[in-house]
Amino acid sequence: MIAGAIAGAVVVGLAVWLGPLVLAVVRGGFLEATPDREFQGSHIQVLKDVHRALLAYADSEGALPRAEGWMDAAWTRLKTSDMKDDQVRRRLQARGIGEDGRYGLAMNESLSEGDPWNPEDETRILVFESQADGWNAVGDPAKDASDRVADPMGVTLAGEVVPLAP
Repeated sequence: MIAGAIAGAVVVGLAVWLGPLVLAVVRGGFLEATPDREFQGSHIQVLKDVHRALLAYADSEGALPRAEGWMDAAWTRLKTSDMKDDQVRRRLQARGIGEDGRYGLAMNESLSEGDPWNPEDETRILVFESQADGWNAVGDPAKDASDRVADPMGVTLAGEVVPLAP
C-alpha cells in the first residue's frame, strides 16, 4: 500500500514536471507525420541535382561511378526519407519524358570512373539530355544528344549547365 502511494506520487510528480514539455511537443507538431515532398524543379535543376549526386558519390568513393551504374549511384544520393520513389525518378528524367521507365539522360562514357577534380576535364559534359532513354544510359554528348528537344543541355564536371553543340 505504501509502495503504491509512492509510485502514484512519482507518476504525478513526473506528469507535473514533464507535462509542459509534452504539451509543447504536441502543439509544435513534432509528433505529426510529415507530408511527402514532391519534386518541382526544371530540367536545369535536374541536371544540377544529378551533378551534385555524382560528385557526392565521387567524394565518398574517390572517383566517378562506372557509367553503366551512374543512375544507381545518383539514386542513393537523391532519395530522401520524405520523397517517394516516383518523385526521385522525376529527378532523373530529362525534358520531353513523361512516362515511367524512360529517363532521357545519359552519362558521358569517357568520364566513367574518372577523376571529377581534374582541372583539364572541368568543361567536359558529365551528364546530358540524350536520345537514349533507359536506366543507366551512356553515350557521347557530341553524338547522342537528345532529338526530343530543340536545345539539348548537359552539365559539365564543374557544374555548369550548357547547351550541347549541334
